[in-house]
Amino acid sequence: MGIKNIKEIVNAFILIIGIIVSLITYNLQKNQNTAHKKRLEMEKYKSGLLNELLNLEDNLKKCRKILKIKDTSELMGKINQLAERSGAKVLSIKPEEEDFAKKNPFYTKSTLRLILEAGDYHALGNFIAQLESDEDLYKIESLTIKPSRKKSGEFLKDDVKIEEITVLKAEMVIIRFNFKG
Repeated sequence: MGIKNIKEIVNAFILIIGIIVSLITYNLQKNQNTAHKKRLEMEKYKSGLLNELLNLEDNLKKCRKILKIKDTSELMGKINQLAERSGAKVLSIKPEEEDFAKKNPFYTKSTLRLILEAGDYHALGNFIAQLESDEDLYKIESLTIKPSRKKSGEFLKDDVKIEEITVLKAEMVIIRFNFKG
């Protein structure tokens, strides 16, 4: 009976060691599983935030298209293009300061003081017509047209031929209205 008892003790000891190893392995895998679940939840949260950010960016783009947010430099570039197409030349563009005390909840306005040079009244009229037909709403606040002399040089071999030509200088103040919503 001594040997049988020793075998039973060894079997019980092996069984206890097996149970202990199984419990330790179970706890390690349980901790790893919990850590993976936490990471998965964090990644889902981050994914949700990214989707929300993408939706907000899309909404912002849509709002910008609707509101047609424009700045003064863009406006000055547009005025230059309209002048070139009409045959006039922009000599000066100066943005004027806005009167923020008179803010309007329905629109904002951008005011520019221009000095244009054109060969004739048709070019000036064409410029005004292009302003009028543009997608934005413009108002000509004031317009002064004066004839002016401009020197033009032509080179003929050694001699220089300088002649004066008459041009029109127009000084105008225009306002562009940007409607809100």
